[in-house]
Amino acid sequence: MVWFSDEFFAIHQWETPFTQAPEICVEILSPSNSSAEMPLKRALYFGAGAKKVWQCEQDGVLSFYSPQGPIEESELCPAFPQRI
Repeated sequence: MVWFSDEFFAIHQWETPFTQAPEICVEILSPSNSSAEMPLKRALYFGAGAKKVWQCEQDGVLSFYSPQGPIEESELCPAFPQRI
């Protein structure tokens, strides 16, 4: 799952796949995800240009990350709830 701005879409439009990661990438965890693989996935998203990564646990709790590590909220969407 991803979110991208109008500016991102103006550049990339209907590329398949995108040549750059959108601004926000959301990883929805499932039983098949290991906790060890999550830092690697985040690093891949950031390496591809993502500005923020959101991680949604199975219970709906969200964690937000910048390239520097965990953050309290995503300033791209500061009003987004901590749990969905």
